[in-house]
Amino acid sequence: MAGILEGKVALVTGVSADGQVGQAVAKALGEQGAALIIVARNEKNVEARA
Repeated sequence: MAGILEGKVALVTGVSADGQVGQAVAKALGEQGAALIIVARNEKNVEARA
């Protein structure tokens, strides 16, 4: 079953730190089918979450 955000793109900031709101939002949007653009200050942490 397709998520309600299938075909949509979401830009989410603040995903580098564990337990932060940005990480939870990115996960929820991705689970609903959105393509994600994630942004954070720490490139290594972003790559680990991609």
